[in-house]
Amino acid sequence: MKKKNKKGVRKRKTDTPFITDKDTIEMMKHGLHLVLYQDHIAYKNTTPESIVLSQRVAIGWIHEDTHEYVHLVWDRPTRLQKYEKYDPMSGIKILKSTIQERKFLH
Repeated sequence: MKKKNKKGVRKRKTDTPFITDKDTIEMMKHGLHLVLYQDHIAYKNTTPESIVLSQRVAIGWIHEDTHEYVHLVWDRPTRLQKYEKYDPMSGIKILKSTIQERKFLH
């Protein structure tokens, strides 16, 4: 049972780690990465010669690194909620052939 302070409010355990999900902890061990890449461009009703490729940057944790792509995650929950059946993540899969630079940040 949780202890209550003088006002009757339950105290939060400070020794409980904020992040408890093992997959998140494992991803964070490998640190943050910055990936500079060329984005694909869809166009309509114009000439292909007028299209200029755009350069983009993404920062996150490496979730998966294959010979074809890098899966970078920039947002995920620290623990699953009771109603969640899977681990909802936000991120991007970047084709390695489009990567111009990749740096380990921290």
